[in-house]
Amino acid sequence: MASFCRIARTVASSAFALTLLVANVASAQTATGGLRGFVKDGTGAVLVGVTVEAASPSRIGGAAVEATDAQGLYRFENLPPGEYSVVYSLQGF
Repeated sequence: MASFCRIARTVASSAFALTLLVANVASAQTATGGLRGFVKDGTGAVLVGVTVEAASPSRIGGAAVEATDAQGLYRFENLPPGEYSVVYSLQGF
C-alpha cells in the first residue's frame, strides 16, 4: 500500500509539473505577423536604401521603420495583428 501511495504521489507531482510546463509554453505564444517586400522603380531596377515605414493603430511605439537592402528587400518581423499603412520614401524620388 505504501508503494502504491508513493507511485500515486509521483504521478500526481509529474502531472502537476507537466501542467505548469504546458501553461508556461502556451503563455509564451503570441499572435504576431510579418511584412516583407521589395522596392523597384518604373523600369524594374531595385532601389537600395528606401525608407519603409509600416504604421498601425495597433502598434505601440509608433511606426516600424526599415530600409531596403542591396536587393531592394525589406522585412518587418513580430508585428501585432492589424491594418497597416506602408509608406516608401527615397530622396530624389
